[in-house]
Amino acid sequence: MKTARLLLLSCLSIFASAASPLFGSPAAPQSGLALVPGDSIAVAVVSLDRLRSSDLAPSLFHEADEITVNGKAAAFLKDAGLDPKRDVDVAVFSLCAGGRDEAQPLVAFEGRFDPASLSAATASRGGTRVDGPFPYFRLPASADLKGHRGEPGAVAFLSPRVVLAGSEPVLLHALDLYSNGRSGLPSKGALGGMVAKVDPASSAWVVVDASRARELKEASASHESAEGPAATVYSALRSVSWIVFQANLSSGGVDVKATGLSSDEDARQNIEDVLRGMIAAWRMAVQSKSPELVSALRKFTVTRDNQGVTIAGRIPAELFKTAKK
Repeated sequence: MKTARLLLLSCLSIFASAASPLFGSPAAPQSGLALVPGDSIAVAVVSLDRLRSSDLAPSLFHEADEITVNGKAAAFLKDAGLDPKRDVDVAVFSLCAGGRDEAQPLVAFEGRFDPASLSAATASRGGTRVDGPFPYFRLPASADLKGHRGEPGAVAFLSPRVVLAGSEPVLLHALDLYSNGRSGLPSKGALGGMVAKVDPASSAWVVVDASRARELKEASASHESAEGPAATVYSALRSVSWIVFQANLSSGGVDVKATGLSSDEDARQNIEDVLRGMIAAWRMAVQSKSPELVSALRKFTVTRDNQGVTIAGRIPAELFKTAKK
């Protein structure tokens, strides 16, 4: 009996030693939405796997074809063993203020990745590995067209399933929240509640906290003055609290729907009038060059209820094929 107890204790000790690294760090996320900070201002999802299976795939992925044959980008993809058209299934975008006056983008990719090959390809191009609960690479700083250098970019190859990229501060913010169990969209939160309204079958969707987006814009140092139709639209949208956009692909084209929510009835009426005016203006502007688009615009609808205003319609598949040519 004593020998049996000693054997059992030895097995438990070996198991604890082997398992301690696993329990000492959080498990890798299984989805991009799990990494979206709950304080994000906007979230967008593009289901590339659904786009690939669509009849419109050749037109929609035309730009991706150019990337894969473009010098440095093509060389990196080759070294990393990555084909975006084949290996990336979902892209999750978010805008996070993180206590700053300007929101910064964060993107998580879901698909099939080789973290070792991606890490080697990144390191060979000047990426610096930074260790932590979730190691990541700090990318070489690059200048914009005016020669200004912003915050360094960063990328984390979290698992063979998920890759996260963005500026270093916002990437660290997302990883810190995830490590402490505070990332993802809480079902009871305002943003999570709006995301729950999105049709899960959508090929792509966007949810924007319009109120917070306006606050950031007004707090920023530079203000751009809008003129003409843009000024009218911006003025009408000032009372909108949330914007929800959805797109679904079909053999006939892309069905789109955008809703602006507002608690002010006068504002909802104003938004409806502006949208109807915009559709009429678009029809006039394209009637000589794209008569097929005029027909599609005539079928767009604008509806209003006690919560907001919705514009919906279909963009014909022919327009995408024409744009590709």
